[in-house]
Amino acid sequence: MKNRLFAIVIALMSVSIGVHAQDMCNNIYLGFSPLGGSIISFGESDDDVDLKFNYKSCWNATLSKEGIMMGFGYLVELSYGRGKLDKVKIEEDPSADLKAIAHQADDIWNVSGAVYGGQVFNKGKRVQFPLYIGVGVDYTKGGIVHNTMPFVGAKLRVKGYITNSIGLWVGGNFNYDFTGKKSFNDNTYSMKAVRYYLDAGIVFSI
Repeated sequence: MKNRLFAIVIALMSVSIGVHAQDMCNNIYLGFSPLGGSIISFGESDDDVDLKFNYKSCWNATLSKEGIMMGFGYLVELSYGRGKLDKVKIEEDPSADLKAIAHQADDIWNVSGAVYGGQVFNKGKRVQFPLYIGVGVDYTKGGIVHNTMPFVGAKLRVKGYITNSIGLWVGGNFNYDFTGKKSFNDNTYSMKAVRYYLDAGIVFSI
C-alpha cells in the first residue's frame, strides 16, 4: 500500500513538473539596433517646446531577460546607445539662454534599464509575437545634456525559433522620457525626450 501511494505521489509530481515546464519559459535576448532616432526638447514650462535637438544615425545594444507563463510575460532590459546630432530647431526670436543651450548641442550616448509586462501571442509556436509596455530610467550625456529621466516604453517583437531553444527576432521600440529638468543661468527648463528604433538579434531559451 505504501509503495502504491509513493508511486502515485511520484506520478502526480512528474505530471505537475511537466505541466509547469510547459507553462513556464525563460529567454535571454541579445539585440542590436542599427537604425533609430531621438528628439530631445527644452521648454520654459512643461507644456512648451522652444528648442529641439534632433539625432539620427542612432544605434543601440540590448540585453534582456524574458519570463513567460500562460502567455503573459515580463521583460527586464539593459541597453546602451549612441546618437549623432543631426540638427537643432529653435523658436523664432529665442532668449539668450536658449541660444546658449542650442550652441552646446553635441552627439549623445545613453544607458537605460527598464521592466516591461505584456503578452506573448502565439505562445509555444515556432513564430511568436511579444507585446510589452513598461517603465524605466534613462541616463543621457552629450554636450549640455547630462540628465537622468524616467520613461515609459512600448515594444513589439516577432521571434521565430530555429531550434527548440535558439531563435531570431526583430522588433520596434518607442520610449518617452519625461519630467526632466535643465538648470541654466538661474533658470530652469523642462526637458523631454522621444526615442524610436528598430532592432534585431538572437534569443536563447533557458
